Amino acid sequence: MLYNFYRLFLIAIKGVFDVIFSNTYFFYKKTIKEIEEELANEGLVLDKSQKKRFFTYSVVGVVMFSSALKTLTGKKLSITQQEVSQLFTLLTPIIDDLYDDFGYSVKEIKQITQKKIVRKDNVWEKIAIRIGARIEALNNRSLWHPLTEKIIDYQGLSQLQEKGNLPENQLRDIIYQKGGISIQLNHDTIMNEQGNALESECFYGLGAIVQLTNDIFDVFKDRNNQTQTLVTDCRDIRELRKEYDNLVANTFQKIRQLPYPQRNKHDFILQMMVLVSRGRVALDHLEAAQKTTNNVFQPQLYSRKQLITDMEKPRVLFKSFYYNLKV
Repeated sequence: MLYNFYRLFLIAIKGVFDVIFSNTYFFYKKTIKEIEEELANEGLVLDKSQKKRFFTYSVVGVVMFSSALKTLTGKKLSITQQEVSQLFTLLTPIIDDLYDDFGYSVKEIKQITQKKIVRKDNVWEKIAIRIGARIEALNNRSLWHPLTEKIIDYQGLSQLQEKGNLPENQLRDIIYQKGGISIQLNHDTIMNEQGNALESECFYGLGAIVQLTNDIFDVFKDRNNQTQTLVTDCRDIRELRKEYDNLVANTFQKIRQLPYPQRNKHDFILQMMVLVSRGRVALDHLEAAQKTTNNVFQPQLYSRKQLITDMEKPRVLFKSFYYNLKV
């Protein structure tokens, strides 16, 4: 555990260095400026919450993922790869909003990725087309379009979760595919090539972990919105924890088989544990709520405080850090 602490400390120092000296923030400011100009032409402004969301996706997310790829491969990402990564993570929340807030269909989203105007009065559609075109110009078009269409198809299927009557296996497939294909695409887009079978399985698994972790943290919102997830359907958090831990163990086992130096793979897994440790702390919090209802998880009965994990509490942060070191 002491060795893991030492390696994690070095990784954190390198991460700060990447933030300060990478081109990510420059690309972010450049793209945000273009978005604000596009909105201004329509008499609209980018509010603080939107800016915060874009910053989280585009700077924090990109630096974490790009830094992790650099750790794994031992190679620094090129300027083009950094820009592609930044653009991709900016496009993701915009596409989500076109689905969720503006009611775009799967067919309409696919038209947008093909640079076709669907609704002339929607400025966010124009912004999505511009960002997608820029990614395509920097990237492998034959790779970008098929994978993008896969994500769109599963994003459309995820709308079935709102009906709340999916069988467990179909629900699991949608959730895993939605996260898995997205991270696969992120990896392949940055590297500008499709990973081999084992790499694809690794990044698919990481994407499934990301999506399941998000659902664990979003259970309060999903309960209120009547969105069906593996968490809202769960009746025993201990069983959900087993599924989560098995998914993590299987994914990490595949990562250890990749043809990179052992230290690189170990450090990469430590970086991924930052996410996993948060998921495990949140599962602890939900299990505590379950104990108040005769050990049967009933999210409809719990308060906001019982369902939302406050990651800023010192005790929670310490526990998360402890889990992070247990690889």
